[in-house]
Amino acid sequence: IHNAKQKTLALPRTSDVPYNNLDILTGEKYLLYSPSGGFNNQLMCLISAIYIARLSNRTLIVPPKGKHTSLYKRYYNLGRSETIPMDQVLDFKYVQAAAAVKMNPLNITQREFHERYLGSAEQNTSLLELHIIQYNLVSATRLYHEQLVGGVIISDSPVVWVRGHFYSPFLTGIAAQHGMHRHHLRYSPYLRNLSARIVSELFPRGDFNALHIRLGDYEKRARRKGGSNARGIVARGKRLDMSQNIPLYVATDGDPNGTYLVPINEHWLKVTFRDDLARHPQIGLWLNDLNARLPSNAIREDLFGLVEQLICVRARKFMGTTVSSFSKMIMKFRENLEASLPDLLNQTDPNFQQSGRVSKLIEWG
Repeated sequence: IHNAKQKTLALPRTSDVPYNNLDILTGEKYLLYSPSGGFNNQLMCLISAIYIARLSNRTLIVPPKGKHTSLYKRYYNLGRSETIPMDQVLDFKYVQAAAAVKMNPLNITQREFHERYLGSAEQNTSLLELHIIQYNLVSATRLYHEQLVGGVIISDSPVVWVRGHFYSPFLTGIAAQHGMHRHHLRYSPYLRNLSARIVSELFPRGDFNALHIRLGDYEKRARRKGGSNARGIVARGKRLDMSQNIPLYVATDGDPNGTYLVPINEHWLKVTFRDDLARHPQIGLWLNDLNARLPSNAIREDLFGLVEQLICVRARKFMGTTVSSFSKMIMKFRENLEASLPDLLNQTDPNFQQSGRVSKLIEWG
């Protein structure tokens, strides 16, 4: 099976491995998996796949980051303009070293990879073995998980594809017990540097706090359990001693001008939302550069969310929401700066505030 020709890249790569590299003639064995959900759920799928690849001594084929989808079939049917290679998003060299697993990234969609490289092998189990997930792994039994992992380990096929709804808190938990944690999924230098420049431009002393408020598909739930607006969030911010005099960055998928967020704008003296960044004369130029490097608008919102996560990691105090894997990833990064954001840990500017760092997740209602 031959490698696909590489194309000109928009974002810097963090891997030297040729894209779509699959060479079964060398005797190397591979594992392919099916991601889905938002990016943070896709990362959880990656952690589970790393764990299985390490146990089975297989090279992991890493599908691209895709726009937010529900369930694996919708991810499988994404177009190329709705994806971006994972080695342009993650620091692949660091992740590989932390995971102790070889990782080969794709720069085509999973469907393209399937049809181009695996279609002819699908009927030949001596080349490709499909492990179809029969249950939702979120609720599947421990025994079913063990059978799934065990089946990959004992397989002699050059390529094993675990196909189906692969998101599994159980597997990510087991992976963590074996040393593979979320904070090892360090974002790329490009994204880390962009977040650092934004913070330096907005908050020169590094003294700011941050909130993540999941609204979007959860706004009705937020209003039902937490009241008609964000007054409860303001109250919790006060209890966390998030002073109204310290600038606040708010990462949210809600409308910054909507009624729900009015109490936040009224309480804190300086509040910055994503929309404000685009209007900033210097930051707007940086964001234009980022947008110009991406394949389409379909991926921009999701990708900038990663920059917002890193902004929140850099905050003095952070408060997020329990229903969000976005918030939970920020918490893990903040707890493990040496792995996730080493440039912040090594900050030597005496004006940069690192003392008093606090993180908290709040329940709805």
